[in-house]
Amino acid sequence: MALLMVFPLAGSFPVTVCGEGFEEVLRGNPILQYTLPRGAGQGDELELTLYGQNMKNPETVLFYDEGIEVLGFRHPENSKSTYLRYDGRQSRWDSDRVVIVKIRVKPDCRLGEHQLRYCTRGGLSQLRTFMIGAFPSVAEVEGYPAGNQDFSTAQLIELNRTVNGQLHRFDIDSFKVALKKGQRFTAEIEGQRLGTHMTGGETDLKLTLENEQGVVMAREEDSAMYLADPVLRIVVPEEGTYLLSVETQYVIADSTPRAYRLHLGDYVRPLALYPAGGTAGETVKVRVIGDPKGGWDFEQKLPRGVDGYHGLDVKKNGRSQPVPQKFRVSRAKNILEAEPNGKASQATKAGKTWPIALNGIIEKPGDVDLFRFTVPRGLANKVRLRVFAQSIDSGLDPKMTYYEIVDGKPKGRKSVDDVRNTQIDLIRLENHMRDVLDPVALLANSGKEKEYVIEISDTHGRGQADFVYRVEIEEIKPHVLTWMPTYENQSYYQARNSVVLARGNRYNTWFSLRPVYGFSYKGPAKFEAIGLPEGVSMESGVMENGVDRAPVLFKASRKAKPGAYLFDVVARHADTNAVSFTSSFQQPIVFTARNGGHGQHHTFPTRVALRVTEPAPFRIEVGPPVADLVPEGEITYAVKVHREEGFEGPVELNMEWVPPNVNRAQQVKLKPDETEAAFFLSANSRVSPGLYSVMITGRSGRGNPRNGDRLVFTSSEMVPLRISKPYVKVSLKRSSVERGKTSEIICGIQVLRPFEGKAKVSLSNLPRGIKALDEFVEVTKDDTEVVLRVEATKDALFGMNRGLKTVFEFTTKGGDTFRQLSGYGYLRIDPERKRVVKKL
Repeated sequence: MALLMVFPLAGSFPVTVCGEGFEEVLRGNPILQYTLPRGAGQGDELELTLYGQNMKNPETVLFYDEGIEVLGFRHPENSKSTYLRYDGRQSRWDSDRVVIVKIRVKPDCRLGEHQLRYCTRGGLSQLRTFMIGAFPSVAEVEGYPAGNQDFSTAQLIELNRTVNGQLHRFDIDSFKVALKKGQRFTAEIEGQRLGTHMTGGETDLKLTLENEQGVVMAREEDSAMYLADPVLRIVVPEEGTYLLSVETQYVIADSTPRAYRLHLGDYVRPLALYPAGGTAGETVKVRVIGDPKGGWDFEQKLPRGVDGYHGLDVKKNGRSQPVPQKFRVSRAKNILEAEPNGKASQATKAGKTWPIALNGIIEKPGDVDLFRFTVPRGLANKVRLRVFAQSIDSGLDPKMTYYEIVDGKPKGRKSVDDVRNTQIDLIRLENHMRDVLDPVALLANSGKEKEYVIEISDTHGRGQADFVYRVEIEEIKPHVLTWMPTYENQSYYQARNSVVLARGNRYNTWFSLRPVYGFSYKGPAKFEAIGLPEGVSMESGVMENGVDRAPVLFKASRKAKPGAYLFDVVARHADTNAVSFTSSFQQPIVFTARNGGHGQHHTFPTRVALRVTEPAPFRIEVGPPVADLVPEGEITYAVKVHREEGFEGPVELNMEWVPPNVNRAQQVKLKPDETEAAFFLSANSRVSPGLYSVMITGRSGRGNPRNGDRLVFTSSEMVPLRISKPYVKVSLKRSSVERGKTSEIICGIQVLRPFEGKAKVSLSNLPRGIKALDEFVEVTKDDTEVVLRVEATKDALFGMNRGLKTVFEFTTKGGDTFRQLSGYGYLRIDPERKRVVKKL
């Protein structure tokens, strides 16, 4: 559990529990749009400017990982105070849109992307990212309006520094660097990976290096390693001062600046590492590919506790990289290709080593690498073949072909190229991820020892010296990923993907699960929160097999301590432990949306953010339903809103989750003087009997439900919803009625569940101009037929009318009222027939 440290702020912000004191809570969540700068270096101490809306009354910045400390916030001294805007201009301070926080990055802080949320007294912001590098940070200095586009205005930067800058429309940022002959010089951009653009736009930059005579020495627009983020590598030809320019590859169409982090120095950023992974706890020998000064080897001891991606620092002459290279670490034993291995007879043999990771390079066009391996007997689960190439920043677009060897001959040859989103162990919001280009396959488990051959090639027949890959072959581990589906279908707004819970109140949401590829478990399951602070609890409904989520309810006692926290959510078998599996949380967050809403950058927090606030100004109470819900039936929930003294605002009530084939109740809006409401639920004929739970969500104010601005959310308790079998089955015979006349509709009754006393049967869904002559007709459990009379008025329209139903209603001795719609009938309306009288 990560606890929030709240630092004292300048000024005072009184918080009470009644009257005007609710204003802080009613402000709802802050809307954090972005931070400047977008990153820092290990050991840096700096001021971080947060831009957004509803930013008043800060408490802290909640970082998901350790290593970044919040020191305090800076406030305006008076109404004339100014701040430096994101576009480089000075502007009048607006405490609702801008907050400046001082942070300290510890020297051992983890390098790479960090996740954060801004916390106020009213709520918690969307998740944003912040990059940590190994180099000290330098702020771009851009004189306004002259800029810094040439040698005369360019900013001089020492080597092995990271520049935090941003580009505006038609902008070019240039920096002078002093370089020596024969020196290695590397410059790379973090732009698209910053996730600055959440709802549209992109950051697509290029780097250009010129000498003092204006001759272009190198230019990079993209990279196989980081796609739209370029990497420039060069051996300096002559000593001198060089001009490094950063610009967009196209004219920026909007007014939003493009933030970037420019790393530059004499460090090594190779095109690839081979092998692309190693065995946890062992020493691996790694070859550096693509260094402009030539390749070389080094040895690295890998950590024991890692199973997945790892950052490997490639050092040269004691110089570290600003951000390490992506590297795979697993328990699998490394098998390196042995050339030539382009034919089945030449396949690199792994023998009976298990589990294994096959490593190779598609070095030239048309190259194909073959491996031969054995799956041992006695495995309990399927075996997964997973290729890593694009997902480890390789330029290879891999194709995998595999087949079994039976009596020395190939059998069951299969090929796979790209994969579906369900075949990678990432909960994703978008299909535009490099991981889908890496093929995955499953081998059926017969319990017997089998021998296979696997072929790796490039989908397009290409080949290069840096086209490295890794194939991890291992038994599937029964594991499920839990996650929180987004409300309002707003993935970019991150609608309610955190928990904001008022003291002494409740908050509901839902969780879902997805098994890893190859493990087929889908339910029933319940969810468990691990690491909740004292005074906070979570209650889970059941996610049944065939349902994609389950409702959960958070409760905070009056003694719960306000603050921000992180906790984990795991899934458990709902009934028994007959199915054994492990579980972990993974929330998908998408940034950088290109045209069409395609997410180009994703981040995956592995814990849920919780904000405990001061008490909310209202609570919700729901009475139990008066009866069971039956197929084609209806029930009513009575809702009461308890308002605290002084709160007279509107309250909107919603039932956000219902079981499949249950029609959700419509939203109810209570005016300031209203405290009671009724929710109606109905079910169609396909609903499944069982015991479920529903909750009523209340939200105050007139804010934005997509991001929680100016809203406070509360919840009722979990209320039982029992769905039972229907009491009767009614069949309506086809009938007709002449306009201006009366007719009878005959209804056959089949009693499915005996009931006591008398029930009322009436007609529903009558067409225009048709009225029932009987309010209802009473029947008993022994009746098999009932006749209902109707009249066609002059307003009745001619023709066949479909969809007539009956309403079956009765009251038990306990006072519960059941109401069921049943039957489906046809009523034809005929024109009035005129009587013809013959004259004698």
